[in-house]
Amino acid sequence: MLPYFICSIQCELINPFIVEPNIEMTMYLHYSLKQHTAESELHVNSIIKSLDYKGVFFSGFNYTQRKIKKDKTADRLNHLIRHARDHGQQTGIIIDCFQNKQLYSSDDFNAPVAYTGAAYNPVSNYYPICPNNPVGIQELLSKIDAFTKQYSPDYLYLDHFQFPFNWKEEELDIQDKNPQFCYCPFCITEFSSVVGEIVNSPEQIDEMMPEWLEWRTDAILNLIFAIKEHVANKTQLIIGLPPLAVIDLPFSTGLLPYSVVDEGLIVSPQLYHNVKQKKLLWIEDVLDQYRIDLNLRKVWPFFEVKNQHEFDFLKRFESQYGGLILSNQIPIN
Repeated sequence: MLPYFICSIQCELINPFIVEPNIEMTMYLHYSLKQHTAESELHVNSIIKSLDYKGVFFSGFNYTQRKIKKDKTADRLNHLIRHARDHGQQTGIIIDCFQNKQLYSSDDFNAPVAYTGAAYNPVSNYYPICPNNPVGIQELLSKIDAFTKQYSPDYLYLDHFQFPFNWKEEELDIQDKNPQFCYCPFCITEFSSVVGEIVNSPEQIDEMMPEWLEWRTDAILNLIFAIKEHVANKTQLIIGLPPLAVIDLPFSTGLLPYSVVDEGLIVSPQLYHNVKQKKLLWIEDVLDQYRIDLNLRKVWPFFEVKNQHEFDFLKRFESQYGGLILSNQIPIN
């Protein structure tokens, strides 16, 4: 069986690549409720019905269990999911995990703390949450409960499931820079309890870097354990990864792909080469690291695709990985 594809709709409704007849492909369509109106859904429904999609992934919302019961967007999502399933499609939901603009206006929320000791001050659309922040954890679990209980999706894609790292705007070369860690009270207190001494400066952390990195990866894994308890067995979890070298992921994000895969999850390196102004060969360089001691059936690379040339280049990976996620930006004629 050929691997899975997700073809995205962004800003305007788009069509997947024109595929030659008699070539079977397994694709997922990605639809953002935030970007599109209810009127456009008839068009999306026709695409779902006429093309050979395996399923549909939905994104563009930020619910809690309370809001999802009365939000009109939830009704739209319910309608689209029913429509997809009526046509034999699988369904998936993409949610932001530790990135939430709304929490920054909450009185009981504390922003991550930077190397300088100052609270994080967003200057873009990235509003990170520390994975050790109890408010952020509760918000995430509530959101997961809301979607899994209401819709029982086949897939739950966890985006921004990491310590703060704005990879779309920051340099991917993390050498010779102050660490982009979170030094909030939740992190410092927890780490102090693990190492058995009071930690009150970044310099102490620099001296105990191996212990610090191990603690961060353990914190992420513990969250995975908690989420798995909230998700039905039939819902497969996918974790999005920034396009860093595998060796740099735990340093910048706390994510360790090998451990994530060992827990039965799919990892999805987000290789947005156009966002980062990278050549296509950069994709191969990053993926080469995932071929070492990793079950590639559990790796679903996420690509941007702007034209047929890029599609032809990326399609040759389909036999190597469990899935390919394609963000397709070719407009409908």
